[in-house]
Amino acid sequence: AAGWWFPTRHAQVLLWIARDEDARVRDIAAAVGITDRSATRIIGELVAEGYLHRVPAGRRRRYLISLDRRLHHPVEGSASVAALLAAFGPLPAAAAEWRAS
Repeated sequence: AAGWWFPTRHAQVLLWIARDEDARVRDIAAAVGITDRSATRIIGELVAEGYLHRVPAGRRRRYLISLDRRLHHPVEGSASVAALLAAFGPLPAAAAEWRAS
């Protein structure tokens, strides 16, 4: 590997959660190739910025993505999270539910 990736770790975490909104932090970390602590930090940052929402699901948490949220870097213009995720493949059927959250 070159030591860096397209997309960033934050985007990789979002992509993994889009594929499995019930994924545990350790599952996300393993899939992305980062530590549990890094995954927890990234998820916390995404929640703080409004890109993710934590929803209790029994003894676990579910993560919902704010698909209509705009990416915040000037280079990305007015692209939405949905557009970012769609660039990597079709969104899961449950994505329609996330728009309302």
